[in-house]
Amino acid sequence: MNPIEMILVGIGLSVDAFVVSICKGLSIRGKAWKTAFVYALTFGVFQAGMPLAGYFIGSQFVTVLQRFSKWIAFACFMFLGVKTIVDTLSKPSCGCDSSSCNDGINYLELLSLAIATSIDALVVGFSFALIPNMDIYLAVSLIGGVTFLLCLPAVMLGRLLGSRTERVSSIIGGAILILLAVKVIVA
Repeated sequence: MNPIEMILVGIGLSVDAFVVSICKGLSIRGKAWKTAFVYALTFGVFQAGMPLAGYFIGSQFVTVLQRFSKWIAFACFMFLGVKTIVDTLSKPSCGCDSSSCNDGINYLELLSLAIATSIDALVVGFSFALIPNMDIYLAVSLIGGVTFLLCLPAVMLGRLLGSRTERVSSIIGGAILILLAVKVIVA
């Protein structure tokens, strides 16, 4: 597998993280660079780490993980989508509690999103184990880098859209997460 093919795999794997980054950006107020950086870095690390783990575990568990990976991703996306909508509807107009307007990072939510968006990368790692002379370290570096570079501006794009639409944006973000959950099951 050549570097261009690895970059294309990285783009394909990072689409869900890109969409989730936009959704996260919808609810951010104030300075967003720290949040954008943390989300992009976390998604990049998970998108790189999962294929690396899959590569080293090998193909012996592919069928078991494939059987449950859709349901794990579905549950994470569905929970977070419903929670986003419920939280938005139950809070003041900016979609956050009165103490701060979502400048902080919810690390449990971030971890859930990173796992949900990178499960398919674990399976890709299993397939990498079957490719002769696979440069796994180059592959995971490119996949993680591509994900980081796509997610960083995605959070900022979501913030730009969110600052103009407030509650509606958060509800749309929650709905997108729910649609991603459905897509995982249907696809």
